[in-house]
Amino acid sequence: MATQLLQISDRVKVGGKLGTVIAMEPRPKATIYTIAFSEGPPRKFLSPPTMIEKVYSPIELLKSNSFDLPIKFDLHFEANRLSLAYEYDHLLSLSSTRTNLEPYQVEAVYRVLNSYKQRFLIADDVGLGKTIETGMIFKELVLRERTKKVDVG
Repeated sequence: MATQLLQISDRVKVGGKLGTVIAMEPRPKATIYTIAFSEGPPRKFLSPPTMIEKVYSPIELLKSNSFDLPIKFDLHFEANRLSLAYEYDHLLSLSSTRTNLEPYQVEAVYRVLNSYKQRFLIADDVGLGKTIETGMIFKELVLRERTKKVDVG
């Protein structure tokens, strides 16, 4: 968007920083914009040559029928879902293991850790990773400081 269409109170992006236009001084072949940022004092920019890009609000984009491709929405949604899933429901022991884990092993660890009492008998066919599951549960309980001692009996 051309900088000539900027007005006072427009949200803009200059050099990767977001700010608000608080004053304008037209010149013969350029305009001096005073832009306030969230940190520091307001700064003056001569445009051109400085690239000042207007940041449109969601309402303005909706009114102008500017929509991204559906795949971009899907990717953004999935990235947010994964970041929140890890932030609020993650296993601490996964980040410090060099073991190739199977989904059913991680699911078993979740079941044990999310139960009220962690009293389970881990029984499965030979070679499916009962030792790995048990080790992850022990490590997770220690990392979450929910136990100092584990009884195996």
